[in-house]
Amino acid sequence: MYGTWISEIMLQQTTVAAVVPRWHEFLRCFPDVGSLAAAEEAEVLNAWSGLGYYRRARQLHAAAKTIVITLDGRLPVDEAGWSALPGIGAYTAGAIASIGLGETVPAVDTNVVRVLSRLVCHTANEAASLTSASVRILATALVDLQRPGDWNQALMDLGAGVCTTAVPECSACPLAGQCRAEAGGEPETIPPARSRPRPIKGHWSLLVARAPGGLLVALPQAPPALLENTGEELRHDYGSLYRGYRSLPFGAWSAEPGDAVDNWTQWWLRLGGAWSEPPRDAGMFRHAITRYRLQARVVAGSVCGWPGGAVPEGVVVVSEAELKDLPLNTPSLRAFELAIGNQDPNQ
Repeated sequence: MYGTWISEIMLQQTTVAAVVPRWHEFLRCFPDVGSLAAAEEAEVLNAWSGLGYYRRARQLHAAAKTIVITLDGRLPVDEAGWSALPGIGAYTAGAIASIGLGETVPAVDTNVVRVLSRLVCHTANEAASLTSASVRILATALVDLQRPGDWNQALMDLGAGVCTTAVPECSACPLAGQCRAEAGGEPETIPPARSRPRPIKGHWSLLVARAPGGLLVALPQAPPALLENTGEELRHDYGSLYRGYRSLPFGAWSAEPGDAVDNWTQWWLRLGGAWSEPPRDAGMFRHAITRYRLQARVVAGSVCGWPGGAVPEGVVVVSEAELKDLPLNTPSLRAFELAIGNQDPNQ
């Protein structure tokens, strides 16, 4: 039951292929709800790193604490109990309750909405007026009383593999002949496509700076963007996406690689520090998370000491061994790997 819960949270907006190995590793780290609740947030985020949509990990952790505090460590026994936990929506509660507990409730995900909309709607105009509540009422009425979990999984699989968005395989569908959308001749138009927010494009810059004793890492309570030319919107976005994760020093850059190098060079000099190895362009990678499509420029260098004898406000020095135990966000991990991979082997 515990494993079903973890898998359902991981599978939200993440593929099965990506989830399977991470699910096994997560259960190895946190084999039960008690160990998950007792863990530090940083440990949970570290175990989640790479799966994306990090809010899920924080809510999972919060739900585990709620279970331990309010339910004496016992997992909920029905859909209503699961729905009351942080991060558990109607679909997830239904999936856990039907698959894990055998409760006769629907699990309505995007695939199920598509299957049921096509089943009862002849045209796209009809489907446009079909409400979420109506779909759920229909899904509830159709749940198999004896095998609700298998029924829900079958509907989801039907939508994922046969009744697909663009090219439904109506000839292979067990509902062929009963489907109003198939009879209408344009099932691919049902349900009507929803308008999606346009992706946000941006340029980020990350600094991999060796220092006496290790590498510079931004403190979690420090502004996530340490460069003065980074706008408040980008500071907020970066902080919201990776709240709870540690980061390499981060800022913005224009489309020219040299600008990122100049920005970090001047940042350290303005603090009164000096470079033992001048900053250099270590490469660029693309990164996508939620609606953001980003180009991340990596700058690498070495500082030779601390301005005024103390580590500047907003950063700490972390050894490479300690770095591996920190919950570093994905851009920082990729920046570190890129900088180390491009390093001169003679240095």
